Amino acid sequence: MPKQKEGFQKFSSALYCASWPAGQYLFLGGGGGKRSSGIPNKLEVVHASKEQLSPPAASLPLGNDAPMRSALHPSGRSLLLAMGNGGLQRIEVRPQGSSPPDVSVEDDGLAEQIRGDAIVQCLRFSDDGRFVGMGFVDGSVQVLEWPSLRCLLHLKDQRGMRDALRDVDFSPAHRSRILAATAEDGTCALWHWERGEQVAVMELPPELKGGSFNRVRFARDGSMGFFTAVNCRGKGWLLHWAQTLSGDISLLSQRACGDIVTAFDISPSGHALAFGHSEGEVKIFATRKLTPLRRVKRAHTIFVTAITFSQDGEAVVSTSADATARVTLTTAIVMIHRGNFLGITGNLRE
Repeated sequence: MPKQKEGFQKFSSALYCASWPAGQYLFLGGGGGKRSSGIPNKLEVVHASKEQLSPPAASLPLGNDAPMRSALHPSGRSLLLAMGNGGLQRIEVRPQGSSPPDVSVEDDGLAEQIRGDAIVQCLRFSDDGRFVGMGFVDGSVQVLEWPSLRCLLHLKDQRGMRDALRDVDFSPAHRSRILAATAEDGTCALWHWERGEQVAVMELPPELKGGSFNRVRFARDGSMGFFTAVNCRGKGWLLHWAQTLSGDISLLSQRACGDIVTAFDISPSGHALAFGHSEGEVKIFATRKLTPLRRVKRAHTIFVTAITFSQDGEAVVSTSADATARVTLTTAIVMIHRGNFLGITGNLRE
């Protein structure tokens, strides 16, 4: 029997989303979608230890629809799943000490509350856990209150994006009042969502003209900067944007990061960034000076569908539609970035 690759585990179906609460158990979601596929839709509970990933310790069946995206509440007690046919599922998570956490679908009508044509393409909790940001296939953006899920903002048509959403994130440095979003047409915009006001539309530098914004994450180290993954002419780029005290934003630095980016995340501390690429590669960078830390060239056989950090930032888990998941250690101590902010293009003042 061939030796198992380090950090690698094969599952029974394509994997599309991953969330990692505090501890050694993480959640992987995937499946075949329609019942006719014969492939069950499930949320897998998996144990990770260093770069070893176990077979599922527990599984939660999810009926006739596959989870495509997930967002974990900062408390670690709730998990939101965006389903492929539209709507959300709210999963209750009950920690069990050293045993696998118990997970169950909360039958609260949420699946019917956001239903129909409103297919959720991306979702993200604010770091304080008070809000959920969601982007939809029709270009609309919503901010919901947690845990009531009362809609606080609905940007649509001319007020939203022009194409299906790719990513959303809240800025911790602005007390979650600033929301960033990227869309399939390659655009990136920022809103002061409490005022319903668009405060910036990002523009690429001249050498990346014709490229597209793919993913966005705000800094988590107290600074008012953010990072975007950009794809241009078949290559991926990492761009670091910074904000001045007056509220203006500009490009601080940029770095080529390999093949087309298909997944992107920032560690909870803000010290590291993780990329998943179109050819199955995984890369990890320090936010300080965008220094490379790790590279796993053939982590997966096809494109990476999701990547997320452990809560201590010491590892990432990546998933792929080839039904594999892999844990990769960051392996380096990264200093907090405290660089000076430059420039002028947009304005994020509160």
